[in-house]
Amino acid sequence: WLSYPKEHNHSIFTHTFSFFGSFNEEHNPKYFWIFSTAMIFWGVSGVPLVFYYYRRMTQIARFFAATGALFMLLGCLCTALVGMFPDARAELREGLRFTEVHTKVAIFVSVGYGLGIIIYGLMFLKDFIAKTFFDGDSDFEYRLIALPYVFWMSITGTGVYMLLKWESIYKAMKAAAAVSGTHVDSSWTEGIKSRIYSFPLWENIAIYTLYIFLVWLALVLPNEE
Repeated sequence: WLSYPKEHNHSIFTHTFSFFGSFNEEHNPKYFWIFSTAMIFWGVSGVPLVFYYYRRMTQIARFFAATGALFMLLGCLCTALVGMFPDARAELREGLRFTEVHTKVAIFVSVGYGLGIIIYGLMFLKDFIAKTFFDGDSDFEYRLIALPYVFWMSITGTGVYMLLKWESIYKAMKAAAAVSGTHVDSSWTEGIKSRIYSFPLWENIAIYTLYIFLVWLALVLPNEE
């Protein structure tokens, strides 16, 4: 935020997280590299964190621990690529813009981390059931592990719900505008006007939530394998 030009009036209601790293003139042409460096650092530093998860999750099931880790490593890779390919209109090569690559790898950040988190969540659930109802042996403190999952699921779930709800609201708005002959802006613009249904708002919240979750989960896992 401090590096973003004040005259461009940054707001989480109107600006996506990626705009920090956009060298477009209307965004952050002078200090975009700070965002790029930070995202590359996040991606690289996330690798040992994933292996930390993996070593502890092997207590439950080695195959699924590895599967979850592979998806999270995909998230790490694509996080670094988000920094390497900013959300900018400039051409990377003829017929291919930076923003096109950026959008694709950003989607895989969500896919990678999201599937990894879900797989590990299902593993925790299986282990909890075994421990609680079948006298299974487990070192995991599920009262602590449940907290980051409740945090992540409640906020991410709310964001998904709000954006899906907005799609139906916008569809009704367009239908009403067609009948009355009035103009309606794009779904993106109208969502920003509504504020609560703004895509940038929920994208920013989802990213901060993911980062907090990843650190929080590491802190509540047992220290020994």
